[in-house]
Amino acid sequence: MAITDIKIANMALSLVKEQSITKLISTGAAATAVGVAYEVVLRETLEDKASWEFLRFRAQLSRLADSDGYIAPTSGGWLYQYKLPANCLRLLETIDENGDKINYPSSREVYVNGAITTDVLLSNQEFCFVRFLVNRTNPNDWPAWFTKLFYHRLAMVISGPLTKDDQRYNQLAVWTMRAYNEALAANSMESTEVNDHYTDVDNGSDLININRGYSGIS
Repeated sequence: MAITDIKIANMALSLVKEQSITKLISTGAAATAVGVAYEVVLRETLEDKASWEFLRFRAQLSRLADSDGYIAPTSGGWLYQYKLPANCLRLLETIDENGDKINYPSSREVYVNGAITTDVLLSNQEFCFVRFLVNRTNPNDWPAWFTKLFYHRLAMVISGPLTKDDQRYNQLAVWTMRAYNEALAANSMESTEVNDHYTDVDNGSDLININRGYSGIS
């Protein structure tokens, strides 16, 4: 059975002891409160400093270009600018072709062309690999522990305007902290990246090659 935003909203409303709703965009205090808060609280939860493992993705970036060819940076002394993926929620780190963290010099900025803005990463590397968090807003893509954390946080936010009950809010705060701790524990157990927590300074060959602009790509 698919998990929908309405089901999640109603889980939050049940914690606040409010009647369920049938759609987010609707009249009534409950639907209004949830509709206003849903996307904001979701974005905050996705972007949590914990860096949820199920959002992590690695990719080789493409250089920014237009119909005339590659667009070079105009300032800062950088050689290349790379377009960040549209679904990039938060950039975590630069890596080499094997996924090892090397953190070569780079700068995340915004490229402006008239009214069009593009998120870019400036670097002197001829090939650029990164690890980032993907913006996954479909509830069916989330693990159960993240869903639980999200509807608890949503319940906290909407409880104020709906109930004006400080005791209920305080109880929700306790439950939400418990859900957060459970999420942190589950998240740490899902980590399978053995290289996530150190810089690859011992693997000399690929580190030297990446600094010279070679990535093993033929």
